[in-house]
Amino acid sequence: MTPASRRIFPFILFFASLPGSGLPAWPDLIIFHTGDFRYGEVTELPNQEISLVEDGITRRYKKPQIREIIKGINKPAPGEVVTATDFIHAATAELTAVTGAITHRSRIKDGAGKEIVLDVEDGFEVPGLRMWRSRYPFYQREGCFIAGLLVNSTTRAWSNTTFRVTLYDTKDRVLASKDFYVFRLPPSTPPKPGTRKFELDFPDVPYPRVTRLRVARCF
Repeated sequence: MTPASRRIFPFILFFASLPGSGLPAWPDLIIFHTGDFRYGEVTELPNQEISLVEDGITRRYKKPQIREIIKGINKPAPGEVVTATDFIHAATAELTAVTGAITHRSRIKDGAGKEIVLDVEDGFEVPGLRMWRSRYPFYQREGCFIAGLLVNSTTRAWSNTTFRVTLYDTKDRVLASKDFYVFRLPPSTPPKPGTRKFELDFPDVPYPRVTRLRVARCF
């Protein structure tokens, strides 16, 4: 290192540490409240958001969506195991999201008497759900229409939250999914819990094919 470069190098380090000269980024593990997780390069943004660069794709998440950020953890290779606090991820050749444990299951009947398996995220209930056939003669298409009631069974109020409804067939294959937005969902406090109605149209999913629905927050 030349005398000139020795003078420049400390200045570069000092400039990088100045406020506003850049936001911290590191390889890390993000664990969401849903149990889902992501690996990538994280940047904390000043607007209460987190930016995640994963496989060259940048996504943004709100801080309340995130249960924990663990710095310095890279995505494991197949055969490796990542453990951090109460989180354990044993990597296989195909990584899957840990989402099964966050829902509870029930069986309901729609207005026509058809039995449907319903998975709803813990902390919420869908006590009422109806599904009808829908037809579009002009396009020669047959679909289904869903209307339901979402109940907040916790003492926490939810604001600006997006929920996703996913439809499955008899072999648990995904048929389609759609989101609905809730501006505010009051907590479960006397005299009654907070409720919101939702309605979704699936014009390309025939009614007879749907045997299971999943309702959970979308991230």
